[in-house]
Amino acid sequence: MAPQKGLGPNLASERTKQPFTAWDIINPDVAAEGGPWTWTHYGVYIPRLPAPFQYLNVLVMFGAVDLSVFRHDEYLAGGAHAVVPEGGAERLTTVMSSTAAEGQTFSRGYDSETQCQLSPSSLRWGRDFAMEMSFPRTARVRASFDGGGGCWGYTLDLQLGQTAVWFISVPYYDHFSLPVTGTLCIADGGGAEHRIAISGALEFARCKKPPSIPAETHRAVAKSTNFFIYHVVAVRDDDVQILWGEVRNAFAPPRKFAHVRRVSDGRLLESFTTELQLQVARDELVTDAMGRATRVPREFRAVVAAKSRGDEPVLVVAGTVNSSLRPGAGGGYVAGYEARIEYRGRQYRGSASLSSSPRCLVLTPVANSQSCREEAHSSSV
Repeated sequence: MAPQKGLGPNLASERTKQPFTAWDIINPDVAAEGGPWTWTHYGVYIPRLPAPFQYLNVLVMFGAVDLSVFRHDEYLAGGAHAVVPEGGAERLTTVMSSTAAEGQTFSRGYDSETQCQLSPSSLRWGRDFAMEMSFPRTARVRASFDGGGGCWGYTLDLQLGQTAVWFISVPYYDHFSLPVTGTLCIADGGGAEHRIAISGALEFARCKKPPSIPAETHRAVAKSTNFFIYHVVAVRDDDVQILWGEVRNAFAPPRKFAHVRRVSDGRLLESFTTELQLQVARDELVTDAMGRATRVPREFRAVVAAKSRGDEPVLVVAGTVNSSLRPGAGGGYVAGYEARIEYRGRQYRGSASLSSSPRCLVLTPVANSQSCREEAHSSSV
């Protein structure tokens, strides 16, 4: 149990070791037990699909999100695409979804009081999007989008894993990831229907202001939280999934993590929280329609080196982005990339997903890394 100074114990490690039983908290109600919660989040990450799709990403936010990396001010009162009234930030909900296929991208804000139907087991955003939960075993995600690149949609039937990786579990913030398997039904640009067996992750988070932190300090920390990357890696021809990423703000050391788990039972094989280093060989400065600049890595290496082994790399994911960028959280981006994976001295093929924050990434440039004998596919969400 790792204590958080003035914030209560972090039970993430203990909860990761136990079967997942917290089905009751997967609920967007800001007044749910332990609340009121400032914001909640759902994510679905399917990192490996055949061409032309490559990956499927779903990112949903509810409420008055205060972290810079997840804010969508364009949908608030006075914004370019406002959907909620003045003083109604807690009513905002956003849906973002994409694949790498041409035209398959969607991003929109909604007023949860007038445009959505929400209950603990069924979440609906008009006719565009729905999540139906049948805990503790299954979930269905349905989309019928008209926007972004045109009309497209899918049905995703998920079997939920029974053990979660908890990234954090403190009285004011829960965030976890469940492994999932199932079936995706989706049409390509030519109208041909595809039924695809999938594996990936279903994620949930909820957050509120820590009561022991002054409001001014909390606002400053939230505003400075402007660096965020997250990957879900499916090791090809294996039952292994890798979750890794990093979050930064101006008030604390970077929060880094890498978790290796089995998909079939969710068992955590290894976990690293400080040893991750991200090295960028090539990047690209991208500016969106609202004038926000993001420096997106195009070639990179994520390295976990074990101090107990003389800083020898234990895990390496080397990637080269090979798809168009799609809208991500708070003005960030989603993309696909090829990857080469080395884990505990072995080389693997795989697929992954990454989310990048909407700010310029200041990372360590390195020379191109040595290539592995086998290549992999990865999707960046």
